[in-house]
Amino acid sequence: LLSGVVKGIGSYGNSFGVPNLGGELRFDPSYDGNCLVNVFAAGIVKKDSIFYSGATGPDLPLVYLGAKTGRDGVKGAIMASDIFESEENLDRPTVQIGDPFKEKLLLEGIKVVDAASFIAGPAAATIMSDYGAEVIKIEPPEVGDSLRWLISRGRMPEGPDNYCWQLTSRNKKSIALNLKDKEAQEILIDLVKTADVFITNMAFPIRERLKLRSEDIRPHNERLIYASLSGYGEVGPDANRTAYDSLAWWARSGLMDFVRPSTSSPPAWSTPGMGDHPTATALFSAIMTALYRREKTGKGTEVSTSLMANGAWSNGCFIQGALMDVEFADRTDPLPKHPFGDIFDTRDGRQVALALSLIHI
Repeated sequence: LLSGVVKGIGSYGNSFGVPNLGGELRFDPSYDGNCLVNVFAAGIVKKDSIFYSGATGPDLPLVYLGAKTGRDGVKGAIMASDIFESEENLDRPTVQIGDPFKEKLLLEGIKVVDAASFIAGPAAATIMSDYGAEVIKIEPPEVGDSLRWLISRGRMPEGPDNYCWQLTSRNKKSIALNLKDKEAQEILIDLVKTADVFITNMAFPIRERLKLRSEDIRPHNERLIYASLSGYGEVGPDANRTAYDSLAWWARSGLMDFVRPSTSSPPAWSTPGMGDHPTATALFSAIMTALYRREKTGKGTEVSTSLMANGAWSNGCFIQGALMDVEFADRTDPLPKHPFGDIFDTRDGRQVALALSLIHI
């Protein structure tokens, strides 16, 4: 598109009072192409500094570099928007080439292959996409990711759109691959060869069957970060078990027990994604640490976390106490109300939660 409109625009930055953009483009006044070129750097142009090249017909495009809004405070400058929105140019086609003042997101240029399902693994990729990473999600053909069906199968309220899917799958591209097929495997490996991060939370026996283990994936790209999410950890008697956060994060960690008023109170169920999202944040942190390490070494690596590990961290105070032989009070009956932190009934039939602290000055 650029070569069809202009024959190089560029080392003009300082003459416009803005930083030079690196000379990637150069204005060529000798070009006799059939187009009108108006060069606007970052939305501003000095008066009497509009460049024309070739014919000036009304149907020829305006080419501008940067945002139409521009920046105030440049001596002798007029806003590019005044030019573009003038009556004579109102119907003229325009071509925008970048915005030198637009802040680049931290992870722009990072490519992530999201070969995970449901929430905890994919949500780590979602956070990366919010910081500008390109995320390509792998889904099975026809049915797609299981998360697409959480609302209908999880007794959740319906809405005008699939809000659970939108929450965790925003910003992503998607490709349907049946990883049992050889051709799909080849497509996946092609993606891996140019990726920076590979995320999966498939059970270890399935990874072995589909050749998605670290030793299967990483040899194709020595700079790749292989991010593994499991239910109960990479090793141990429960390593091969599948898990949801309601079990591995909520129940097995002891959180489900300690949030109820007493041992005679019925246990409560966790809300959807309650443990998945904090676990995803932990995996995201591990990935970012690995990317930082790669900046220093040039090499990729493998990182991992689990639902149960993050549940234990969430219940860490009580678990640490148990490890240090703390004797916990009998909870057969609810404990007395604590004046600095508890839930109290109000006279109008509602409840108020208080959390106070004493500060000694």
